[in-house]
Parts: sequence; structure tokens; C-alpha cells
Amino acid sequence: MTDSAPRGHEGRCTCGHVRYRLTSGPLFVHCCHCRWCQRETGSGFVINALIEAERVQLLAGEIDVVLTPSESGKGQKIARCPRCRVAVWSTYAGAGTPSASCASEP
Repeated sequence: MTDSAPRGHEGRCTCGHVRYRLTSGPLFVHCCHCRWCQRETGSGFVINALIEAERVQLLAGEIDVVLTPSESGKGQKIARCPRCRVAVWSTYAGAGTPSASCASEP
């Protein structure tokens, strides 16, 4: 199986302060319709893309990590732009620290 996602796909928050690059495609993408995700997003569902943390590069700005309660009781760490407050990625309990693997490029 080959990785069909474009290399170096980049994204940003709404205001552009935080910019990041995904160096590969995600392991998988899924759509969750659980009540907790509906409550957290205000939508009927949320789309999640699971990718290894070392494949996410912080290109510009800094993130503000916010610990948010989760249905498991273990919490979720959501990385947000400190200016526009848009969530750019998150990490679930036991999966590491969202900012630890994100290295800024020179």
C-alpha cells in the first residue's frame, strides 16, 4: 500500500498565526457521531484524522494547549492558536504531549 496523500500538506489556523505541515498522510480518517463529539463541536459529527505526532511540524507561531474534559475522564489536550482560539490539533490521554513532537523549522 502506498501513501497517496501529497507530501508536505500545510494548514493554518483562521488568523494565520499558527502554521503547520503534515509530512505524510494520516493513518486513517474517521467520522464520529457520538454524543460527546456532538457536544464538543456543536455538530452532528466530527471528522478525525489520526497521524503520528512526529509527522506534524509547527512552521510558525506558538500553540496554547488546553486540557479539556472527555467522556473517558482522562481528558484531551487541544492545541489552539492563542490569538483566534481555533483548534489546530489534539492529543488524547496516553498519546503523548501535543507540543512535544512539533519542532519549529529554522
